[in-house]
Amino acid sequence: MDERPHVPDTAAGLARACIVYGAPSIMNQTSAHGLSRQIPGIVPATDMAVVRILFEEYSKGLGFSLCFQNFDQELAELPGRYAPPMGGLWLAWVGEMAAGCVALRPLENGLCEMKRLYVRPAHAGHGLGRALAETAVAGARERGFAAIRLDTLESMTAANALYQKLGFGRIDPYCLTPLDGALHYELAL
Repeated sequence: MDERPHVPDTAAGLARACIVYGAPSIMNQTSAHGLSRQIPGIVPATDMAVVRILFEEYSKGLGFSLCFQNFDQELAELPGRYAPPMGGLWLAWVGEMAAGCVALRPLENGLCEMKRLYVRPAHAGHGLGRALAETAVAGARERGFAAIRLDTLESMTAANALYQKLGFGRIDPYCLTPLDGALHYELAL
């Protein structure tokens, strides 16, 4: 049985889904050409098999191993540290296709971390990454965290630009990352 809620195909239905599932980024937008387009439905993840597939695609696309983050253990234990009530996993759906994901996990001292922000290449460039990131930030606020952190790489220029547009600022490293060009960000909530 499909545990994923039905994804509405109208702007009004998407707006209702936004309210029901707590995804503030579902809305009808107008493109630069005046044409209306719908942002896909972003809902809390219930199907860990889908999350696992997207996480694996994310990892393969990086071009390096995430073994230093115990990635295999993370996959095996999903939802693990991303479990509610303090964690969160969200999936973006375009029709019947899982198009992307984002995760949130608690750290110490009232902080949390955004992880695994990923949009499938076929859905990139349409604001889905931003919608997912905004959903994670909103989830962090709802959970009462003081700030949300993330780590990324300098070479991920689009991701860095997105984080800066969302108000994230660069900080000193908060976790060990053995990769050259690692950057760390934080957004006060």
